[in-house]
Amino acid sequence: MKKDIKYYLIVIALFGVLQISATEKVNPVSDGNTSAKTIRLSASLLQPFSNLKIVDEFGVVLYEETLKNSLETGKQINFSRLPAGNYFLEMDAPIKQVIIPLQVSGQEAILKLELKTEVFKPFVKLSGTSLLLMNFNPEQTPVTISIYDELGQLLFEETVTDSIELKRSYNFSKVESGNYSLQVKKNGKVFSFPYQG
Repeated sequence: MKKDIKYYLIVIALFGVLQISATEKVNPVSDGNTSAKTIRLSASLLQPFSNLKIVDEFGVVLYEETLKNSLETGKQINFSRLPAGNYFLEMDAPIKQVIIPLQVSGQEAILKLELKTEVFKPFVKLSGTSLLLMNFNPEQTPVTISIYDELGQLLFEETVTDSIELKRSYNFSKVESGNYSLQVKKNGKVFSFPYQG
């Protein structure tokens, strides 16, 4: 019980830090012909995140980078090679993912910070033959939990609504040996956790 309380205190503290960081301004950078298609993300905006992706509207990852040096100096991204269209800038932290819509036209690239979404990632811990699932869900959006066997057959599914703190334990002690997958669907994202029994 004390570990759960510590986990949620850490989540709430990080949530506060991420809220402060995510309100940071994103500035265009003058870069010759491509000034309006170059965006500089400040170090304070990137600080809590470990991974940066640019994804198209179909979910295809066009660019991915592990953030290391950028956490101290910021990051400058030039979108001049992207065709006009809608994209997403995804930034991952250990407990959270922030998705910011990006619109690229012939002349400029615009990050729409006012439309950003934040998804808290589920946390899964192996305890003997059980998987313990914890998820912080401040928006109380529906969360669907599914368990599949190694053939992809659905063994269990439940949808939880109106819950800020989701805690579940799934016992695999009475199932056949094999590979299983626990999937958590939330805010249009699927988080998958393998289990080998």
